[in-house]
Amino acid sequence: MARIVGAIAGSHTPTIGFAYDKRKPDDAVRAPIFEACGPMQEWLAATKPGALYSVASAEATNLDWDREPAGQKQ
Repeated sequence: MARIVGAIAGSHTPTIGFAYDKRKPDDAVRAPIFEACGPMQEWLAATKPGALYSVASAEATNLDWDREPAGQKQ
């Protein structure tokens, strides 16, 4: 039988997916966000869950990048 071993939550972070896809974890604006994920990555590596269930924003699939707020375009 499955057992829930934990839960992880994060705040909405605009364009973090873009930064990850474009391999920009050291970008001055986004580096602190990626650094804050370190403990989560360590916990996942140590816990080795058999499955993950993810709930995420659908903004990237429902909105055109041309509607991105000013200053967010890359």
